[in-house]
Amino acid sequence: MRDLLSGTAYLHSRNIVHRDFKSSNLLYSNDGKLKICDFGLARKLASKEAPLTQEVITMWYRPPELLLGAERYSLEVDMWSIGCIMAEIMLKTQIFKGSTEVDQM
Repeated sequence: MRDLLSGTAYLHSRNIVHRDFKSSNLLYSNDGKLKICDFGLARKLASKEAPLTQEVITMWYRPPELLLGAERYSLEVDMWSIGCIMAEIMLKTQIFKGSTEVDQM
């Protein structure tokens, strides 16, 4: 977890929001180093006021504000996803398994 939080802090210190943290986007190298992958939805934030799409982040890891349609968000959306990953590691299953956005809420 420390590696994940450290990698996320590095991205966030450069105003980069990943927008698709999930367990399948975390890989480990042969020497045990964590690699964050799949930056296809990542964006550099110009300002907190700029509208962004809410159709990001795999639904099981998507924060409530995006499920409710927020177009203005920032780095905190990544932290929700990381919290879901932490819970998933501890419980050995996903904690929110909605099949639709309403079900996910």
